Amino acid sequence: MSSILTGQSGRLRGRIIRAAEGPVISILLFALASLLSFFSIFASQWDLLGWFQHLLLFFAYLLCSFFLLRSCRDEVRKNRKNREELAATKKNFSDVFEHSPSLIALQDASGRFVLTNKRFEKYFGLDQKNIIGRSEEDFLRSAEHKDTGFSEHLQGEKKYEETLCINNEKRVLATSRFPLTSCGQGNCGFGYIRTDITDRKELEYQLRLDQKILENTREAIIITDADGLIVDVNRAYTRITGYEPREIVGENPRVCKSGRHDQAFYEAMWKQVLETGKWSGEIWDRRKNGEAYQKWLTINAIYDDTGETINYVGIFTDITKKRKVENQLKNLLFYDPLTNLPNRTLFEELLAQALLNSQFHDEPLVLLCIDLNRFKDINDTLGYNAGDDLLMQVSKRIRSCVRETDTVSRLCGDEFMVLLSEVKLKDCVGHLARRLLHVLQQPFHIAGEEVFIDACIGISVYPEDGRDAESLIKNADTAINFSQKRGQGTYQYFRAQMNENLVHRATVERELRHALEHEEIIHYYQPKYNLSTGEMVGVEALMRWQHPIKGLISPAEFIPVAEESSLILIIGKWGLREACRQVRVWQDQGLGILPVAVNLSSKQFQDKQLLRLVSETLDQHGIAPEALELEITESVLMEDPDEAAQLLKDIRELGVRIAIDDFGTGYSSLAYLKKFPVNTLKIDQAFITDIVRDSNDETIVASVLSMAESLNLKVVAEGVETKGQLELLRKMGCEEVQGYYFSKPLPADGVAELLKGTPPC
Repeated sequence: MSSILTGQSGRLRGRIIRAAEGPVISILLFALASLLSFFSIFASQWDLLGWFQHLLLFFAYLLCSFFLLRSCRDEVRKNRKNREELAATKKNFSDVFEHSPSLIALQDASGRFVLTNKRFEKYFGLDQKNIIGRSEEDFLRSAEHKDTGFSEHLQGEKKYEETLCINNEKRVLATSRFPLTSCGQGNCGFGYIRTDITDRKELEYQLRLDQKILENTREAIIITDADGLIVDVNRAYTRITGYEPREIVGENPRVCKSGRHDQAFYEAMWKQVLETGKWSGEIWDRRKNGEAYQKWLTINAIYDDTGETINYVGIFTDITKKRKVENQLKNLLFYDPLTNLPNRTLFEELLAQALLNSQFHDEPLVLLCIDLNRFKDINDTLGYNAGDDLLMQVSKRIRSCVRETDTVSRLCGDEFMVLLSEVKLKDCVGHLARRLLHVLQQPFHIAGEEVFIDACIGISVYPEDGRDAESLIKNADTAINFSQKRGQGTYQYFRAQMNENLVHRATVERELRHALEHEEIIHYYQPKYNLSTGEMVGVEALMRWQHPIKGLISPAEFIPVAEESSLILIIGKWGLREACRQVRVWQDQGLGILPVAVNLSSKQFQDKQLLRLVSETLDQHGIAPEALELEITESVLMEDPDEAAQLLKDIRELGVRIAIDDFGTGYSSLAYLKKFPVNTLKIDQAFITDIVRDSNDETIVASVLSMAESLNLKVVAEGVETKGQLELLRKMGCEEVQGYYFSKPLPADGVAELLKGTPPC
């Protein structure tokens, strides 16, 4: 570089010298001419005029010489100034060259370095002495882009990018390569300027990536200037709003206002943005087509280095469908989808709020729990659609009987709840309960049919029956259970003793489950005797609970509890198998075949597996079907007469005998007796107890005996305890009896002893 700069300054100095040579030579020649002219004066004649002319000429020559010398001095000064400016330019160029952030290098025609700047040396970690005279390939072997033969073929500046491996790190450089010429000659070398653009490239890549992300994100992005005018939007914005960028850029976002928010809303929003730099929340806007939509919007202010706001960025998502789904889910979570009444979850929340209000105002609160009767029959006979239609009509009728301020809820199935607040007179509650029962007893028109149902109502009152939602609901439900026992179409207020009964039932059920696990349930057997022969002709299996602490417990205490739970099926299955097993034991003991009667509960009789259970039990113990008799009450048979008749027919085909227990306390109809394939009628002991003293009981028993004789049915009188009862029954022609007069219920061993002894009658 110094040699090249030295050559350039030498040429400049030559031009300066050549510029000064003309005046100097002219002065010298003029001085010589003047001198010769002066000598000619003295050599010539001393003519005054000629001498004066030569003297004037001499002074003219002196004057010209003065001006010529002065001109020459100015030229010399000018040349000195040019040389100083040249030195300053050289110094400035050298400073720029050395302090340039770019890598600058000069190479000769053979490609060897002749000059580099400090940035070049520092970048490659080399001293100039290790660079000068070497070619680029000596220390840049990892270059991915090389341009060879520049010294021969490079005619002008050429720009390109190249990737170099510097200290095991790839760097991208922008290179500008250009030829060097000297005195108008051909290329005497070339130089290049390299600039590291790796960071710029990464930034450009990140910007392109960010742009792609912005363009492909699902969230709409809108950017405004400090005055709130839109400067850019992304594709999602166009997709959501319908506005193209050219239509919305330069506008204020308020052009999309929905009109659903007042001015105070926007003022509060922008107040927060200005104070905190951000805001987020739900807002309604309007699309280009005029459709209003709901969105979740986040606004952030963008500041410059001085803290001044330069932009606002809004990011939002369309949540219209999301909110619609949430509302649907809310309805599913808190409202009954069929009747659109509050469900249990929402009702409990409303009840809790009503309780707080009642506590504050010291006012009573009333719950009415309504349970429908025979709803299952509607589903079974007319179908579930009819059942749904019935529930909707019921909800409308209940709603029509209460005030707008009262709450009606469908808790589950066919159970409804009414919440009455601000009740002034308790008598009004009873009046409302009677009115509800009345309107629900009116016919419903469903699927072209006229349908009738009944209902029961349980009532609990705050604060007497509970001070929280759970207690009030539980106690209203407890009251309805007692109402159902009183009969359909009734209502019942909750009483504290109801809970005591429930607690007792729960205790019995818990202990009963324990009893089944530890085989505490046993059978006692009540003998049956033939009045004509005096022989034992059968036994009735009666369950007892051998409690480890309370001793022997009557079935009257635990069978009703078992019937209200699933335990009755387990107990009933055990009772049937145990009775058949005992018959087999007596038979194996040589005591003959002693028929056993087993009672069936309503749930057992409705069990679809009953027929299969009876058949498998008979086969398991190898006893004749005639040795088993199943006792069923009239009320069980009349729950579904047609289905009951078919099941009894199937059981009779197995050879098992059928008895109607407690006959006379139910329908006692000759028509259904003809329909059901039964073998035996058992007269309830209620008619036997006073048969000697009460002529009505005697008449009823005589009628039953007469009817049974006409239908060829056997009759068994239960509860015979006195000789007078026995003699009257014998006189009336009763065939078989059982009761304490002959024997209390006995364990299996006691029955065996009786079989071996003398007949009691």
